[in-house]
Amino acid sequence: MTIHPHDHILRFRFESEARPDISHVVDLGAFGGFGECSCEDFQFRLLPALSRHQPPTGGRCKHLLAAREALLAQVIDRITAGNP
Repeated sequence: MTIHPHDHILRFRFESEARPDISHVVDLGAFGGFGECSCEDFQFRLLPALSRHQPPTGGRCKHLLAAREALLAQVIDRITAGNP
């Protein structure tokens, strides 16, 4: 899975593994920090519960998990380099 920074520190773009002509955008700040993704898994499985202000079952989509890990890596790198 290829991840790219997008237009904000909390936003990332992923190239679809199944369909290379499609990208998914993740916004980690959406829904109070739960995050939002444009992938089908998020749109059909997680968004309905979040839209009803209910916690979704089954965790986050793989793009949200990867974006959270990428952001954490960036934060750790900046802190250990002395640039918080």
